Amino acid sequence: MPSGQYSVRVFDACGEGVVQAVTVSDSTTNLSFSVGIFRLVSCESINTFNTLGAVTANDAIAYPLTVEYAVVPPSGASLNFTQVIPSGAPDNRLLQQVIPFYYDQAYSYTITVTNACGRVYTVTRQINAKLKVSLYLLSEGCGKKLSIVPQNFFGPYNITFLQAPAGFDPVVFNVAHPGPFTETSGPEYYNATVPLPSGTYIVEITDSCGRTATSTINVNVSPPQQPTLQTDTGCEVGQGGFYIFSQFYKLSTLTITTAPPGFQYVLPYTTNEFRMGSLPAGNYHFAITSVCGFVYQLNATIQGYQETNVITIKENCGAFDIDMHHTANNTGYTKFYLQKWNPLTNQWTHPLTGIPYTDGTEPTTLTAIQLTNNT
Repeated sequence: MPSGQYSVRVFDACGEGVVQAVTVSDSTTNLSFSVGIFRLVSCESINTFNTLGAVTANDAIAYPLTVEYAVVPPSGASLNFTQVIPSGAPDNRLLQQVIPFYYDQAYSYTITVTNACGRVYTVTRQINAKLKVSLYLLSEGCGKKLSIVPQNFFGPYNITFLQAPAGFDPVVFNVAHPGPFTETSGPEYYNATVPLPSGTYIVEITDSCGRTATSTINVNVSPPQQPTLQTDTGCEVGQGGFYIFSQFYKLSTLTITTAPPGFQYVLPYTTNEFRMGSLPAGNYHFAITSVCGFVYQLNATIQGYQETNVITIKENCGAFDIDMHHTANNTGYTKFYLQKWNPLTNQWTHPLTGIPYTDGTEPTTLTAIQLTNNT
């Protein structure tokens, strides 16, 4: 219906007519194309996939759609294809069309869509594709796996290792080698009990069209870096602790093979605890085993907590001054509080308010006066 002003007369059952003015506006529907993709359906043709969708919730696709494809080959005249889509979802529509494939050559195709209102939407896609293969080294369990991912192929395809490290047998890592393979995600080469050898791999893929592609990857499956060891001076004089962790893998067991006199366990001492405290100061040697069987040797010296306190109390008339100087090798951990003993209740209390302190808890400003060091 053309846009403009219309007068509409409506008659009821008694023959009475009422005239109503109606304005029909010409509104533009905003549609856009998504990123186009394609898939080989033969050695010489591809199926193209493009989605035409509404830009906002107020936009809608007006069916039927007339879809025209104009393919511009590397040489020669354009090729044209037309299809009509009678109906579909109002917010998006997948457009498909099989067109010729020109291997390893640049060419393009243009889509022109005309909706029921005569609105035209168009997009041009560029294609320059050939068979490719990508190699990825991925973590799997306690080892590594080689993933081979092909692109722009017509399957099935076969895989050949043009170069591989000594000791590498492809069938040991993938019983389906050399193919034929059909998966688009690509086959993987992995064996849970046999490590993937380190070295250079050159892989060739051959698809059903006889086309080939190669890729190279250098594999290094050396053990991950050592765990991190941190020592702590602790809070007990002459004692400290340690913490061992790794952000790359889980740890299984810890064996202490060397420790100073006063260590409370028989050596060698094995545990699955990687944080220990209240240990005598001195030199330690640790053997750490990861869940993947890697063994790491670490040495550490635990300093142990040491402190010096000089406290001078100067009595005045009805008051006193405290001159306190504390030094330690774990500066920042120690806090100092002043409390008053109440002999009637046998409790330590806040010197001014008398609020009692509960044994075994850390003092607060409610139960004590916090002192500042070196004042």
